[in-house]
Amino acid sequence: MMFFQNKPLRSAAVYLYRAYARCFFLYPEPRSLVNSVPKAGTHLLSLIIAELPHVMFSGVHIRIQEVQQAEVSRETEADFRLDADSLRRRLAAVHPGQLVTAHLPWRPEMEHILSNLGVQTLYLVRDPRDIVVSQMHYRVHLRRHIRHKRMMKEFETDADRLMACINGLPPRDSGSGVPPIDVRLDQRGGWATMGACT
Repeated sequence: MMFFQNKPLRSAAVYLYRAYARCFFLYPEPRSLVNSVPKAGTHLLSLIIAELPHVMFSGVHIRIQEVQQAEVSRETEADFRLDADSLRRRLAAVHPGQLVTAHLPWRPEMEHILSNLGVQTLYLVRDPRDIVVSQMHYRVHLRRHIRHKRMMKEFETDADRLMACINGLPPRDSGSGVPPIDVRLDQRGGWATMGACT
C-alpha cells in the first residue's frame, strides 16, 4: 500500500485539481456530499460516483476544523460545535453536479442547510472492525499523518496500535486526542436517519 508522503506536492496537486474542477459549471443539479467516519471508504465511494454521467469530484474535502466554531478547539471532534455559516459557504461554493467529501459528526441543524442548498447526501457505513484496521495501517504508514509519530513512539506493536484505534487516544500536551471508535460512530449516527419520520 502506498501513500502520498510529500505534503507540499500533494497540496499543489489538490489546488490544481480544484481549479480544474471549477471550470465545470454546467452540470445539472444536485450537489452531493459523501460523508463517513474516516477510513470507511469515502475516497473509494467518491471515485465510483464520479464515474456517473455529469458528475465529478470537486476536489473539496470539508475538514471538521473548517466548520468548527472559532471558540472551540480546532483540533478535536469530541466537542464539535458546528459553524453553520462556514458549512453553508463551503457547500454553496461547489458547482451543481459536483460532489464533496467529509467526515463530519452529525448535528441537527445540518439537515436544514443541506435541504436549502439542494445537497444530496450519501452516508457510508463500514464494518467498524475494518475501519480500525484501515485506520491503524494509515497512521503507521503515512509519515505526514498528524498522529504517525505518536503511534510509533507510544505503542510497540501493531496489536497495541490497533487497540489504540479501538479505544481512542487521550489528549496530550502536544496535541489532541481521538475518541474511541464507538463514540466516533455514535457522533455520526444522525446521518443514517436524516429525513426519517420520527
